[in-house]
Amino acid sequence: MLTSSSIAFAQSALPPLPPLPPDEATPPAVAPPAPVAPPAPVAASPPLDLPRAAPPPPPQRVWYGNETLLVDGASFAVTVLGAGLAASSGGGGVGTALGVTGTFGYLLGGPIVHWVHGHAVPGFGDLAIRLFAPGVMAIVGIIPGSIVGAQISSCNENGDVGLNCGVLWGFLAGALVGYLGAIALDAAVLAWEPAPAAPPAGTATASAFTLAPVVRMARESDGSSRPLLGVGGTF
Repeated sequence: MLTSSSIAFAQSALPPLPPLPPDEATPPAVAPPAPVAPPAPVAASPPLDLPRAAPPPPPQRVWYGNETLLVDGASFAVTVLGAGLAASSGGGGVGTALGVTGTFGYLLGGPIVHWVHGHAVPGFGDLAIRLFAPGVMAIVGIIPGSIVGAQISSCNENGDVGLNCGVLWGFLAGALVGYLGAIALDAAVLAWEPAPAAPPAGTATASAFTLAPVVRMARESDGSSRPLLGVGGTF
């Protein structure tokens, strides 16, 4: 039987127990995250009816037919003046010179304007039109002229003179139509060029190009005079 003394001996014989760790603070309770609802499906919006982009503007062009008309008007006036002087007495030489000058002004005036503007192809095309249009239209005018001339009593006094009269007037009328038609076609169709690009801001602009016919009478050393037709301008 164990006595109290033996129990005390046994307790003294056992090694001391390690101290208990201090009580840890209980962590605070954390609420669980609220459930996140899935995103609602987005309905596809109908395509927007956007306005279409405007097409690029057509290239701007500049008309210089006033220059060809000015040269042709001067040439026509010189030709008419020469024809009138040639038909009068005493002015045959001067009239013939004026007529030839006006004719060359008609043939070369318009093409020179195109060449000065740097358009070689329109210039040669204009020259071809001016060469062939009066002749072609003169031949075409013979047919209606002969028909009309045969019906005019003043042209039928001497037999077949009516036919010749109609042929002559038809030829002249056709040539005049071709002459004026070539001038109009040149000014309305050929005398166009692209507009020059706008210069950058702050740059000086060049002076405008001008062209004008020059008609004057030149006096010879013997006292006679002869007409001169030219073209002048600023560049």
